[in-house]
Formats: sequence, structure tokens, C-alpha cells
Amino acid sequence: MDEKNFNEKNFQGEQEENESKKITYHTLESDKKKLKESGGQLEFESRGEEAEIKDGIEDLKKNEEKEPPVFEIPKEAPKMEIVSPPNASDESEKEEFSQKEPEKKSTSSKSKIILIVVGVLIVVALVVGYFLIYPKIIKKEPASSLPVNKPPATEKPEEKPVKYVSLFKSQLPLKSEIKLSSLSLILLKSLLDKEASQPEEVGSLKEIIIYYQNKPLNFYDFFRTILPEVVKTEENLGFSLEDLFEKKLTVVLFYSETSNQLSYLGLIKEKKESQVESFIRALTQNPDLEFSLVSSHFFANPGNSIFNKFKEGKVDVCKTFYLPYENANLAINFGICKNYFLVASSKENIEKIIPLLNLSSQRTQE
Repeated sequence: MDEKNFNEKNFQGEQEENESKKITYHTLESDKKKLKESGGQLEFESRGEEAEIKDGIEDLKKNEEKEPPVFEIPKEAPKMEIVSPPNASDESEKEEFSQKEPEKKSTSSKSKIILIVVGVLIVVALVVGYFLIYPKIIKKEPASSLPVNKPPATEKPEEKPVKYVSLFKSQLPLKSEIKLSSLSLILLKSLLDKEASQPEEVGSLKEIIIYYQNKPLNFYDFFRTILPEVVKTEENLGFSLEDLFEKKLTVVLFYSETSNQLSYLGLIKEKKESQVESFIRALTQNPDLEFSLVSSHFFANPGNSIFNKFKEGKVDVCKTFYLPYENANLAINFGICKNYFLVASSKENIEKIIPLLNLSSQRTQE
């Protein structure tokens, strides 16, 4: 019996524990219903319905199986624009600005009109003053009845031609004048050829007076033109013809029995004979000189030269540097005859000219 009672008690205790473990819950509808049934009294016994305690993890798993999770991309919250209420002062400023704009335009247009009007008035005043007032202020001087003698226009005096002076001690009976327009070897040789073509008495000499720019042609220009190698010799030696010679020039044609021959004279400056000799030595060593001599110093074909270089010799008082040709009557001679420098086309030509030189005095008068 005791065991029976003990077991019953234990069973009852377990039931009470189970009942105490039950959870009662209320709803708003049930509470309102109970409140109406109780006549509005707050003291009422509220018994909730029994609810089962279930395992929360199992419910979550079932819900996950039934409904798949939905991931929503969070949207950006719309940006809020803060709009401030219109300010009364801003509206008044806008109205004032809109009123000032037409005022400014009107004032600027007025100022432009004023400036234009003022400018026109100034121009009119200047024109009126120039044509009406200015002539009254400045009175014209009365024209004098006497004629004004204007000074005659000064005309450039014509250059008097420089008188030609021959280097011969006496004048030759035969003379001819030619004018050279330019310092050209071709032009100079053509003029000499023309003179040499005119027949003259055999054995006679004719003096050729050459003018260049209304003046007698000087020795420097003639020697450089008829022999271009002279310029190269000047450059090589470092001195010029002006350092060695006077400017006087005499050109002569000799009419021999076989051919007409060219010769010309210059004056050596005082104490320059040795330098002139050095100059002639250097000039005759130029390999191009022989061709220039044949083309410019002969009126007939001299043939080939007999020697390869110039020889030194002497004809009367003249020391010569000569080069003979196959034509026995022709030979180039550079002669230093005391203070004379003589270039002749043959030995016979030198012998014909020496008596005409003033060799007794050391210097010929200018």
C-alpha cells in the first residue's frame, strides 16, 4: 500500500509539474471578449490556451526548406533636396537689378550720343577756323613788283680730259686714239687688231693712245688686262704694280717687213728696279703665261716656243727676259731699260724703240 501511495503521489507530482510547464497566452480579441463577459470588470481570471513548446531550431529548418531566402539589394535612399523658402531681400535685390539694367543702357547710349555730337562740333569748328579765321590772322605779304633774280642752277663742271703724255722723248709722226668701254681682254685685243690691220709704211712706229672713262688708260689696268697672270703674281709676292710702277703708259705698233708687232712701255719707280726684276722672274715662271702671250701679244701666228722657259739676255742697255718662237722674227721680251720697263714682240722691235727713250737722265719728267 505504501508503495501504491508513493507511486500515486509521484504521478500526481509529475502531472503538476507538467501543468506548471504549460504556457498560457492571451490575445487582444480574447481579452476583449472576457472583458465584455465580465461586465467591464478588470479582475478576471484569464486562462490562456495551452501551447506546445517546440524546438526552435527544427522550426527554422522547416521554414528554410519551405521558403527559400530572398536577398534584396538595398536601395539608396532618395536624396532630399533642401528647398529654402524665398527670401524677401533676394527678391527685392533682383527687382532692383532688373530696374538698374535698362537705366545703365540708357545712360551709356546717351553718353555715346553726347561724344559723337561733341566730336562733330570740334571738326566743324576746326574747318571753319582754318578756312575763315586763319586767313584773316595771317596776312599775305604783298608781292614785290621787282623781279626776283634766281641764282642760276649750278651745273656740274664737265671734267676736262686728262692730257696724254707720251714716254718717248719726241713725238711720233703716227698716232691713233681708241676708246675702251670696259677692261676686257677680248675688247682690248680686238681694238689693237683693228689698228694693226691698217697698212702703214714698213719700219714705221705708230703710237696708240687708249682712253678709258675719258682718261688715258694707266699702266696698271693695261698690264693686268692684257696679261691676267699679273694679278696672280701680285698675290703671290704680296705687293702690287702700284708699288713698282708709275701710272703712265705708252703703246706702240711696229710695222716690220714680216709682221706687225706690239710693244708697250711703263716707268719704274725710283730704286725699284731689283723688285721689278724679281716680279718679272716670278711672272715668267707661271705655266699659263705662254698661252696668254700668244693670244694677246701677237697679230700673226708665232708657232711654238723654242725653249721651255724664259732666257735672260741683253739688248743694248736693256736687260731682257725673252722667249723665242718658231717664227724667227718673233720673240717675247720683258726688258728693264734703266728706269723704263719695255715689253716687245721681237729683238728688232726693241732696237727700234731704244733711241726714242730718254736714257741720259735717271728720271723722266712727269
